[in-house]
Amino acid sequence: MSRKLKKIRWLWQFDDLFTAPVFGYKDYMDYWTKCSSKPHLGGIRLPTLVLECQERSDRGIRSFTED
Repeated sequence: MSRKLKKIRWLWQFDDLFTAPVFGYKDYMDYWTKCSSKPHLGGIRLPTLVLECQERSDRGIRSFTED
């Protein structure tokens, strides 16, 4: 596994190699889908500050208010 770890460049690769299998998920996408907070964001009724890293590899930079 150490060779594979050294080749990791993106968060999804780490989640696919380590996080998903350790916690019983099929792969990174299964993990991300089942653990995402996005389906719950519409239920927030109080003003909320959401922080997110700009360098995410899976999508471009945008505001949550654009959804």
